[in-house]
Amino acid sequence: MTANARAEPNLSLRSSYVSNERAWNIFLIASVAVFIWSMKDLRWSALLPSAGFIAKGLGVSILLSVVSITAGLVIAIPMAAARIYGNVLVRSVATVFIEVVRCTPELMVLFWIYFGIPRLTGNPIDGWIAAIIAMTLIAAAYLAEVVRAGLFSVHAEQWEAGRSTGLRDWHVFSKIILPQALRNMTGAMLSQMVMLFKTTSLVYIVGVVEFFRTMQIVNNAVYAPFATYSLLAVVYFVCCYLITRIALLFERK
Repeated sequence: MTANARAEPNLSLRSSYVSNERAWNIFLIASVAVFIWSMKDLRWSALLPSAGFIAKGLGVSILLSVVSITAGLVIAIPMAAARIYGNVLVRSVATVFIEVVRCTPELMVLFWIYFGIPRLTGNPIDGWIAAIIAMTLIAAAYLAEVVRAGLFSVHAEQWEAGRSTGLRDWHVFSKIILPQALRNMTGAMLSQMVMLFKTTSLVYIVGVVEFFRTMQIVNNAVYAPFATYSLLAVVYFVCCYLITRIALLFERK
């Protein structure tokens, strides 16, 4: 079979995938437009005076998710490496941390940080700091498993090939293994990013006025629940959809 003959099925599959993706995007946009149009008779005008307050709450949620995901990924990479390549003690510590956080409700992690740190240190902790720490730990635990799966997806021969060129293990890991793993785990990492962005809605428990809490405060002030929570749903959908699109663009690059 010639190279052109082998390439034709791949091009056909690629074209079909792009066509289906475009159709799906059009359907989603049309669905959102129909949903917004069906809500046109709700009391949207009651929310206009609070537009700045709502935007500020959304900004808090976005900032919290970006900081926690970035810091969580920085922690997740060495945690995943420790669980795979570390000695018994290091591997056990990493495993216990990951499993305890993943098997505990996110709300309890927030409570542990917000109430546990003052109990240990004798000093109160700001709600924003507690939210950052808790969300970072949650992100690190979930992303560590994603990174671990990505590292396992890279064939062991890559280690041998890197060592044969004279590279040390650290350079093989950082220059050869990790970049391939990151590419392989883009889809799973995308799902965790969307989940973590929605998890920011829990931090109002520790006094942080993020987007979800902002909408509750606005609704309590104007009592327009259908308009308020419809806007809440649409904004969450748009933000999560944008995260998906950005991640897919990064994956293609």
